[in-house]
Amino acid sequence: MIGLLLLCLALGVTLGEELYPVQPGREGPVYDFNTRVVGGSNTEISKWPWQASLRYNGGHTCGAIIISPNYLLTAAHCVNGRTYALFDIEVGSSNRGSGTVYKLSSIIEHSGYSGSSAGFPNDIAILQVQGSLVFTSTVQAANLPPSKSYNHDFHECYITGWGKIRGNQNSLPTTLQEAMIPAITNSECATRMSGINGASIYDQHACNFDAYASTNACQGDSGGPMACRASANDEFVVVGIASWVITGCTGSYPSVYARVAYFLDWLLSNGIPL
Repeated sequence: MIGLLLLCLALGVTLGEELYPVQPGREGPVYDFNTRVVGGSNTEISKWPWQASLRYNGGHTCGAIIISPNYLLTAAHCVNGRTYALFDIEVGSSNRGSGTVYKLSSIIEHSGYSGSSAGFPNDIAILQVQGSLVFTSTVQAANLPPSKSYNHDFHECYITGWGKIRGNQNSLPTTLQEAMIPAITNSECATRMSGINGASIYDQHACNFDAYASTNACQGDSGGPMACRASANDEFVVVGIASWVITGCTGSYPSVYARVAYFLDWLLSNGIPL
């Protein structure tokens, strides 16, 4: 199933598959709120200094992406229907619980987000911190796509987060995890999703998939980054925000992200400097 939100809406699917959001901390019979970096490995925050932990009531609940000293991005389903005042972010450390914590002053969900529509459209939200983040070697803004037409197909891509490292394990790792997985075209993504009711792929989506590996993009933190580069000499660009996956992250299907390039105009319209 497609994993998203806190809805208990049952979506009809073939082959016994279901759609899930990729958010940790809660589970239900239809929507899987667990994040996973199954098949990943320990990594250092200095490699991914834009990675943040979005916390709810003091506990890690989703990933987030630093885009300036004042703003971060996450998935709308991570914050939808929850008490905004209970959120904060943690930055600057590979080890969960050892970073610097900042309170949030506001959260802006995309007004077009829908957790009950096929493809879970507009799954993006802006987090504004109180004050400003102090940038260091382990706290930096991500490079965002330079234009709406930016194409990352076939690039080398990584997912990062503090999600589960084993699908049957409930506890989350303390150390930041990373896994490499190729981006695929939206056309291939839609083809691989064919037959799954509700698994619609739109221009606003990005996908990754590796049929030959034990990792799967669904295994990244919900709300966290998919970062890609065209070659080893290029800088990483955060092209996606982890959104939804198919049943239990078996690797049989792609994982789906909100395509950051698609939402550049929306970010500008909300006063976010790019």
